[in-house]
Amino acid sequence: MRDIDQEDTIMQNKFIVFCLFIVICLNIYFSSVGFFNPLLEHYAFRQTQTAISAYYYLKEGFTLNYITPVLGAPWSIPFEFPTYQFIVAGFSYLTTIPLEAAGRLISIIFFYLALGYIYKILSLYFFDKILRLIPIIFLLVCPQYIFWSRTFMIESTALFFVVGHFYYLLKLKQEICFRAMVLCLLFGALGRFDQDNYIYCGYGACRGISTGYLNFGDTFPKYQCQILGYLDFSCFHVVSNCNILDNLC
Repeated sequence: MRDIDQEDTIMQNKFIVFCLFIVICLNIYFSSVGFFNPLLEHYAFRQTQTAISAYYYLKEGFTLNYITPVLGAPWSIPFEFPTYQFIVAGFSYLTTIPLEAAGRLISIIFFYLALGYIYKILSLYFFDKILRLIPIIFLLVCPQYIFWSRTFMIESTALFFVVGHFYYLLKLKQEICFRAMVLCLLFGALGRFDQDNYIYCGYGACRGISTGYLNFGDTFPKYQCQILGYLDFSCFHVVSNCNILDNLC
């Protein structure tokens, strides 16, 4: 009886791994459709707006007050911190890949990296390595994620940093680790920078302070909770102010 159960488990694991292989192939295929086409598809206005900023990085170099000539002078619409745009421009410059394809490829890469962190989060609560693959399979085959992960937009990049921030947050709940703390703050800051810096500035303050008091009350002493919370907010607030000041100059 035990041998039969063991054989069923082995067959189940092989089936899950086979399904993963199939959905990876499907995801790569559908993500590559029209890979070198112009950005004139769904949400073309937003994709082209992001692409314009990356294009001017290739021409003008890096600046926080990046150029987006859409609404007229002063030719700048600082919706988000330009992490994604800068990476795309640098990748396109180094590899000579067309900008449209470079933007799509970077988005896909960040999506796959985000799946890696999702798998790590699942590993904190599920010991079976094979069963952790089931949510990954559904994410890879989901049409919503297939579409957004190949757009010339910041979505995959922001998802990667936010999921990474959440993973290191959970790691800090389990044990005190300086490396995890630094990465948690870094990923959290970059995840927020990829959104509107000004609208979410108040959210950054509340989230940073609550990080200390609510999320780490059982792990850190009270004074360390305060320090961690204010550091979380400060990393967000300082760069936001730098972006505002650079825009005003």
